Amino acid sequence: MSEQLVAGITPVEAIVRLASKVPVFPCRRSAEEVVVDGRTRLRKPKSPLTERGFHDATQDADQIRAWWRRWPDALVGVPTGSKTGLVVIDYDAHKADAVAQEWIAEHADRLVGTRTHGTLSGGRHYLFKAPPGQTFTSGVNVQLGDRKCIGIDIRAEGGYIVWWPAHGAVTTGEVAALPAGLVDRRQIDTRPLPPLPVATPEKWAKDRGIVSEALAFIDPAGHDEWVKAGMAIHLASDGSEDGFHLWHAWSAGELTGDSPPSYSGEADCRYRWASFNRDGRARSGMVTLGSVFAMAASGGWTAPPPTVYEPPNEIDEVPVQPRDPEAEAASDRRPLNWPALLFQGEPPARQWAIPHWLGIGHVTLLAGPGGVGKSLLAQQIGSSLATGDAFIEKPSRAYKTLMWMGEDDHDELWRRQVQIAGRAGRDLTDYAGLVIESYAGRNCTLAETVFGAIAGTAMLKELEEQVADYDAEVVILDNIARLFGGNENERHHVTTFVNLIAGACNRKRPTAIVLLGHPAKVEGSEWAGSTAWEAAVRSRWFFGRTLPDAAGEALETDPDVRYLARRKSNYSALDALQMRMDPACHILTIPETPASARDRVLHPARAETMVLEALTELVKQGVATSDEKRNQAFLPRVMVERKMAQRTQIPALMDALYRLRSTGKVDRVQVGQYANRTPRMGLGVV
Repeated sequence: MSEQLVAGITPVEAIVRLASKVPVFPCRRSAEEVVVDGRTRLRKPKSPLTERGFHDATQDADQIRAWWRRWPDALVGVPTGSKTGLVVIDYDAHKADAVAQEWIAEHADRLVGTRTHGTLSGGRHYLFKAPPGQTFTSGVNVQLGDRKCIGIDIRAEGGYIVWWPAHGAVTTGEVAALPAGLVDRRQIDTRPLPPLPVATPEKWAKDRGIVSEALAFIDPAGHDEWVKAGMAIHLASDGSEDGFHLWHAWSAGELTGDSPPSYSGEADCRYRWASFNRDGRARSGMVTLGSVFAMAASGGWTAPPPTVYEPPNEIDEVPVQPRDPEAEAASDRRPLNWPALLFQGEPPARQWAIPHWLGIGHVTLLAGPGGVGKSLLAQQIGSSLATGDAFIEKPSRAYKTLMWMGEDDHDELWRRQVQIAGRAGRDLTDYAGLVIESYAGRNCTLAETVFGAIAGTAMLKELEEQVADYDAEVVILDNIARLFGGNENERHHVTTFVNLIAGACNRKRPTAIVLLGHPAKVEGSEWAGSTAWEAAVRSRWFFGRTLPDAAGEALETDPDVRYLARRKSNYSALDALQMRMDPACHILTIPETPASARDRVLHPARAETMVLEALTELVKQGVATSDEKRNQAFLPRVMVERKMAQRTQIPALMDALYRLRSTGKVDRVQVGQYANRTPRMGLGVV
């Protein structure tokens, strides 16, 4: 059964008469369950019935009558602070400890000299007029003098009281000026602030309801939570008046039902709100609504069911016109205009963040077994891109990079970045272009199954917003297991998921995207799930302790060796790169001569291509070659002699030659004839 407050019902005209002196607004008489955005929430007794609480307080008689027609038994609320000039000492006899009781007794002579309202809990409200030019702040269980008084609250700036005399409570005296020294001057700087903008983004109007619901699950008493929520709401609402009022209502306890001891009044919130900004210097410290939802989830909030994510479409803003099927069909036809393209000249060159490795505008899949160091590799890549330093290759320039790390916590990422910076001869301030968000222990699912279909979640919207907020040009997401809530073996789920990510990240501009994943348990697998993972991305890398398809055991003897192989690339040749895990600082390093390193670990597919190309050319020239190692015409040796390969590539070319021979792609063929017209045999492409 809900908690019930017993008080008389006030005639509406009596409330209108009271409003001629002070603004009023309606409050709940008892605890009530309300439905907010389809979900049930508990609102406590004395909480405001209007959406903006005491900010809605008015002296307009028509509005007051309308409120009390809707809520005829509502309690009468009156704001304190600058709206009325009231400072109220709220003494709760049931909660008061010995210190509070002693303070009341010590100051009884000054308390009885002002207007006093009895409260239905057996306590008293002592009403005072604030001295001119002074703004006092509200607080719960306040410190008066050098003593914390449990059971004494201050209702001033940013607060309100129930006007109990309107409900039959005893009242005495007239409102007197606040005696000097009675209440500590917890005064806020009164420097003027510019007015808050009224306009809000269209998206904020859609998000406000769910943000309000989520805030009810976050304790505003925590300073970090208070600041993060303020920054996120400021960013989402463009610092508007509406955004501030929502944040302040939560700060004051109106959404959670309890005013926190840390609350220092509306003026304090207003100054902090003004400190949140969107300039470039603060961009790396921005917090988005995703952080609010994550904090709420840790407090027991459950997000509403996801809806299919539909990216913004300018067409949606056009007034609806009658359908014309023929015109619609014609509007969907966008064939390449050859005459126009001919006039434009050459097509634009492909863009690379890392030349021939990381392309801009599509998704690259980075897969590899657990524990090999994929997250470390990703963070080193992100660091090099943010500063323009060479790592795999030297980036074409510095890129603003956003990373979502789903497995490593805040401190681990910090420790790792210190090592990366030290290795590069930099300090952490050099990485302003690198934004890393740890989602360890937090929900970061971008898409999940809804009635059998894959659908984007609220976190997909959050990703799109962060890409826009941080102006990201490279996005690294770690990893599929944390981000993908669909069936990895379902081709349509996989393809839709990859396209959703690409759509969210490429909305503002083409972005380079790296998606991390694990291989399956099957021996030799390079990724888990459907072949659609290979088909949906334009590029795929494999990172491991050995090269995929590598022959021989030599590559596995050094536990610190790592290989990054370009296993699929629609727009560049296959390649591989050898690295080492430095056991001292746990950082991946690349040999000083990356060209020779690539030669020593020539990618198997690239080696096969080199063998086939060489044989095609040699047969044209009538050169006979052999697959016998001791033969002077041994193909890899001939390729080196004729400058078709490097000597360090011979082992890889040998392996490629034997694979091609075993599959029948290379065999003995006639490459010419001797003087006696006997066929001269050698290796050739079948």
